Amino acid sequence: MSYATVVAPTNGSSWSASRTRAARSVSPSGRNGVSRSVPASRTTFRARGRRRGTLGRCWYLVGYDLGRHDWRSFRLDRLTEPTVTGARFRPRTLPADDAAAFVRAASGAPAPHTVEALVHAPAARVRQAVGQWGTITPVDEDSCRLTMTSTSLDWPTQALGNVGAEFEVLGPPEFAAHVREWGARFVRATRGG
Repeated sequence: MSYATVVAPTNGSSWSASRTRAARSVSPSGRNGVSRSVPASRTTFRARGRRRGTLGRCWYLVGYDLGRHDWRSFRLDRLTEPTVTGARFRPRTLPADDAAAFVRAASGAPAPHTVEALVHAPAARVRQAVGQWGTITPVDEDSCRLTMTSTSLDWPTQALGNVGAEFEVLGPPEFAAHVREWGARFVRATRGG
């Protein structure tokens, strides 16, 4: 099966690599035309786009680089002057479960944790302490469920401490262990004084 080639993604363009499986020829650039990972001179490459994915606030194109003969991820905000190659190709199997997993592995970023806790405080109080960083679901007038996703377990631990209310860790187990570790550290800090 063959797929039509389309223009590479750039800011403001409309496309979907996952639907078109396109061959692309693009140049990466960053602020002032210079990328931290690319020398000041422009680098042109040819890649066969496979999927889009996000990491943090950035969108990436995951594709097979024909020059390097390997899979790569390209930040979409750094791609300039795309051109249509006209080439048709059979898509290769992505070397990860999905594009986001590939980008995360390539960048070395840790996988995010989704933590849940039952907080013994009204939802409004928890929302005031946690803000937009968590999802608060009221259980009754005096308790709510807090769900947070973070690459560090420190942030949800601190957020729960900021609420100033009793809570129960619902999961995952590594978050419960992390809260126990923090608690023990704080208890040790108060000894002898």
